[in-house]
Amino acid sequence: MLSSLRLSSIRAVNSGSIRFVSSTVPKSNAKLSVGDSNDTSSKTNIDDMKSKTSWNESYASGSSIQVNLNENLNKITENISSSDPPIYVSPNLHRHFTMGDTYNPFDFSMNRFDMEKKMKSTKKLSDPFEKSGIDPKNLYLMPEILSKFLTSTGQILPRQVTGCNAKNQKRLSMAIEYARSLGLLSSQHRHARYMPTRNL
Repeated sequence: MLSSLRLSSIRAVNSGSIRFVSSTVPKSNAKLSVGDSNDTSSKTNIDDMKSKTSWNESYASGSSIQVNLNENLNKITENISSSDPPIYVSPNLHRHFTMGDTYNPFDFSMNRFDMEKKMKSTKKLSDPFEKSGIDPKNLYLMPEILSKFLTSTGQILPRQVTGCNAKNQKRLSMAIEYARSLGLLSSQHRHARYMPTRNL
């Protein structure tokens, strides 16, 4: 069996035992003694911090605090009702239905919006080469002009974007291929004039 260890407030009694006296005990006693002298001053400080009115009085219907709260709420509601709504929705996104129309959840999706936008943008474009009377095949030495018919990654824009007829679109693509084979135009990007720049 283990030998019993008897602790007193001052020392532990056992053969070969160690004295357990904390160094913080006198400090805490000292703090308590200092605190006893300041009890009267701390009570006065607490009394100063106490509210003059009780909770029941401040929330009574006729109290000044309740009146101020009601006035503030009225001002806030007036500001909200008189000002514009916080979120602006573009009129293009509004759906207009007439009496008796049926609608589908797809009608409210962004895919439907994109479809309608594409249908509106499919206007008959005029061929720029027909207007000017220029053969696009002769532009292979002018990479800056050909870059207007390329994307930022070097792909040839389709007829829906360029507005060329089938014949001129074919000639335009041939001119771009000629310029690339001569090293005047990159296959990865537009001409250097249209490359993004940084101000250093």
